[in-house]
Amino acid sequence: WLYMGTLFSTFCWHNEDNYLYSINYHHKGSPKQWYGVPGTKEDADGLEKVFKNFLMQRMKEAPDLLHHITTMFSPILLRKAKIPVCKLVQFPGEFIVTFPRSFHGGFSYGPNIGEAVNFATPDWIQHGAAANERYRVFARPSVFSHDRLTFTICQYLEEHSVESLWMLKQELNRVILEEEMLRNRLALNGIENVTSQVDLPRNRVDKLDEQSADYDDKRLCSSCKHVCFFSAVACRCSKSRVSCLRHSNQLCSCHPRQKFLLTWATTEEMRGVLGVVNSHYDKLVAEEKEAKVALSGSQSAESGATSNGSALHPPPAPAV
Repeated sequence: WLYMGTLFSTFCWHNEDNYLYSINYHHKGSPKQWYGVPGTKEDADGLEKVFKNFLMQRMKEAPDLLHHITTMFSPILLRKAKIPVCKLVQFPGEFIVTFPRSFHGGFSYGPNIGEAVNFATPDWIQHGAAANERYRVFARPSVFSHDRLTFTICQYLEEHSVESLWMLKQELNRVILEEEMLRNRLALNGIENVTSQVDLPRNRVDKLDEQSADYDDKRLCSSCKHVCFFSAVACRCSKSRVSCLRHSNQLCSCHPRQKFLLTWATTEEMRGVLGVVNSHYDKLVAEEKEAKVALSGSQSAESGATSNGSALHPPPAPAV
């Protein structure tokens, strides 16, 4: 994104889409004043509480007002509520990085040009999952499918550390367990899986492209706006409405036997992806252990050589 600022033009309190990181560069012009709140759950929730108290009437009209990025309030309100606030002035040639879930805002001291881009590091996975759940509460469409990105990450395991693979394993396991549980529940309620009777395009997970994003926009849950990436429930009463498995009972008032399940991936295929991640994780853990053992042996050998050298070459006798 390229930003053109003027005197007192404001970027209102917000955190980044999907709780991504962002990096902001000031190209030229007048400086910018920034305010930021740490991205911990406690501090982020604290800012939202202050926001709701300050704009109680507006929040009744628009519960997701904070997501509109149209409201600015004084950081003094946050300080009074014991919420930590950082401030700094950004000059031309300087970068500012914001962290996941970290609220920030500010204004320009005059005309300027800035540029910003979002990015994710391997540790973002847990933050992305938290953002995905929060968006579903407010029925806010996500900028991209969290499930799609999670499974796309699985195509690039060589780029990950043991720590990031552990987080990826946990997220995959959570998603798969929920998918299995809800599919079984729908089957017990009489909702039939008709995937074998229709021609559904395969999910593409080798990369994120515009065609895939456009397709995702057509399968948003009518209740929570979640991208139905693995499966969706539809009904014979509508040719366009679908729901995620969590909200199938809110899709319409029709009898469950009028509804049907569509799946873009079997749970066996999903388990297969998890198995590949588990194998790669175990391999990295074993390699780390071997490296530590080798390093420990090398240090012991060096220590032994030093001790033996001292014994063979005692210090000279003191001069008389």
